[in-house]
Amino acid sequence: MDIQTYTEYECSNPVTGEVFMTRDHFEAVSYFEEDWLVFERHVTVTSPSPFVSTREEVTLLWNNNPFFTP
Repeated sequence: MDIQTYTEYECSNPVTGEVFMTRDHFEAVSYFEEDWLVFERHVTVTSPSPFVSTREEVTLLWNNNPFFTP
């Protein structure tokens, strides 16, 4: 069984509507500090056989909660 896990970040500027994806955590943090919306997405792709593949995504919106640390 093959398992692939990775984290990607979707950065969105709420003023201009510009959106891009990155896998660099520090780049996402820098945009978050500039008041961009950042969605952290954990993706797991599992292939138990050559004919079956599953993809699981868990998405978290970073926010300005004082207890939240990106």
